[in-house]
Amino acid sequence: MDTWLEMLRRHFNYALGQRFDWLRRTRCQIDKCSLVSEPIGDIPDLFPGYNFQAGELKTTKELFPAYKEIHAEVQQQNLKRLDKTWDRWIKPDNSGKRAGRPKFKKKGEMRSFTFPRIKGLAKTRLAKSIYDVAWGKFLTILEAVALRSGVHFVKVSPDNTTVNCSRCGTKVPKTLSVRLHECSKCNLEMDRDENAAINVLYKALTAVGLTVAAFGRLSGSTPDDTGMPNCEVGKLSLYS
Repeated sequence: MDTWLEMLRRHFNYALGQRFDWLRRTRCQIDKCSLVSEPIGDIPDLFPGYNFQAGELKTTKELFPAYKEIHAEVQQQNLKRLDKTWDRWIKPDNSGKRAGRPKFKKKGEMRSFTFPRIKGLAKTRLAKSIYDVAWGKFLTILEAVALRSGVHFVKVSPDNTTVNCSRCGTKVPKTLSVRLHECSKCNLEMDRDENAAINVLYKALTAVGLTVAAFGRLSGSTPDDTGMPNCEVGKLSLYS
């Protein structure tokens, strides 16, 4: 899983770089252009949007065979996530506001991806049975790895982990299509999966009898002013 996340991070950054390069080649601020000449290189015919970049996945797999191991739908969802982030920066919402400039992801910042669904089975009992068996097997393997590595393995309920704000606890309802957590009370903005992961962490800490502050002292980190851990967690494997 860590290998997939790292490969998806690199592909996300490459695809984002393609878009920034297209912007750089196709426009220039008038007060910064040379009066004599402005070298811009070859201008791409097409903007490298989702359809263009998804179409290049075949070439990516030919150049880097390791990507053949990752489901095509997982890679497509990774590009769709980038596409939504890009659109929130380029296109203002109904109130006229735009999100910040997309950032390249540093190592370890890609923390989730979407598994493909089995077509035609999404709403059947068979689909649920297949999901339950696969998830149960995954948890069994994960628990064995955690024990061997000397780290905690804690199962917690996923209830409200996506809805609750991980900073202030305010409920922020959102549909499945909304991938950004935006709290109007404390102004926290982050990926909805990251917000949910932090809430899962808090639940697990409670399950083992630790507060966020106490965990910070044990792990060598300290919470920030809002009470949130300010470093990555390295000794606790948490899955709902």
